[in-house]
Amino acid sequence: GWRHLWFREGGRLARRVPGVQLDLSAIAKGYAVDAIVAELARDRPIGALVEVGGEVRALGAKPGGVPWRVGIDDPGAPGSRLSAVVLLTGGALATSGDYRSVRVIEGKRRTHVVDPRSGLPVEQKVASASVIAPTCMEADAVATALMVLGPEEGLAWVEDRPWLETLLMVREGGRISEKRASSGWDRWVAPER
Repeated sequence: GWRHLWFREGGRLARRVPGVQLDLSAIAKGYAVDAIVAELARDRPIGALVEVGGEVRALGAKPGGVPWRVGIDDPGAPGSRLSAVVLLTGGALATSGDYRSVRVIEGKRRTHVVDPRSGLPVEQKVASASVIAPTCMEADAVATALMVLGPEEGLAWVEDRPWLETLLMVREGGRISEKRASSGWDRWVAPER
């Protein structure tokens, strides 16, 4: 756990217990997107959309002033069907899910998302969590956290933070049973064509 880490004099990170590791994978892609956007913003582009491994941030609108359209994979049919299309002219979108990096061991789904409370892979009902936030690093971190918290606790947590919005795809049995969204999610969603 993080409590086994501390900063030495001079700002160097140290560990109290041998073998403790710091894994920043829940924010790494989001951080990279934000760094690229910060660099682009220095040159004041008309508009840019930056994506690294599915984490996305918009800097202004597309040429012509229209929002960027960003699709969110449906975890029940990744790559062939979308859960939603989000319109961005600023801000970021990140999705965390259990449908790409999953193994079945002794009949149980084992994902890459680890619950820090137990140290074990999550066993929640959330198949994917998509988050809109001001920065991509924040969206990336929150999407992973929502996978751990689950639909009820996760939605309540987001509702207490008005700068965040989320769409949760909930699994019941082996299939996606429902979409659960925060109260302001719909204002980001593109109308169906």
